[in-house]
Order: sequence, then structure tokens, then C-alpha cells
Amino acid sequence: MEKAGKILQKKYKPVLKRNNDINDNIDIANTVNNDNNGKNKKQGKYALDRTKFTPNTEEAQLAEEIATSFDDLQNYAFYFRVVKKLGASGALTFWKTHRQEEEENRGGRYEFRNSKQYFAWKFKRRIY
Repeated sequence: MEKAGKILQKKYKPVLKRNNDINDNIDIANTVNNDNNGKNKKQGKYALDRTKFTPNTEEAQLAEEIATSFDDLQNYAFYFRVVKKLGASGALTFWKTHRQEEEENRGGRYEFRNSKQYFAWKFKRRIY
């Protein structure tokens, strides 16, 4: 009498696919759902794309205004997050105080090298 393992090995041999059998469904093409393909590739993932989103709320318009003032519509999502977290009035005062601080330091010893990076640094450190 044979052992059960040998019987199972004889009866159920694994079937290996050959290279010719791998691509059975040639008609099916790979689809890529990515926002960064085609014409939007240069804009970036976090940029304001008017074909997908039109800012019509107060928060979205304020975020667009802040991003435009820094000439940084590529990072619109960051400024929208600032407005969402601080609220419209809080973000507006934070932005105005930042601009005022920048004007005070212009031409002096502590002039900003990159205003938008300093704005982001202050927000991340919660210096509102």
C-alpha cells in the first residue's frame, strides 16, 4: 500500500504555465488612473486645475488669492489646507501679518530669502 502523500502527488501534479500561456487576454489594456498624465503632467499633483475644480467658496477663493500672491499655484492644496485649518478669518490675518512682517524686513538685515517657505515654516511650527 502506498503512502497518502505519494498518491496525492501523482493525482494532483501542479500545472505550470508556459510563457505562451501567460498573456491569454491580449485585448485587455492596462489603464492608469493618474492625474499626472498627459497635459496635466507639468502642473503637478497639488496644483489648482480649473478643469476639475473651480474655487467658489470663500475658503477656496482665499486659498487661491494667497497662492497667487506667492506666485505658487503649483502648491494650491497646501494653501487650501492652511485656510481649512485656521478658518477664513484666521488665515486672512495670518497672511496679512506675514506680508506686513515681510515689508518691515525688506532691505534690512533679516530680509526673507524665500517668502513662501517662511510662510510654510511658520504654519508648520504653529506660529500664527
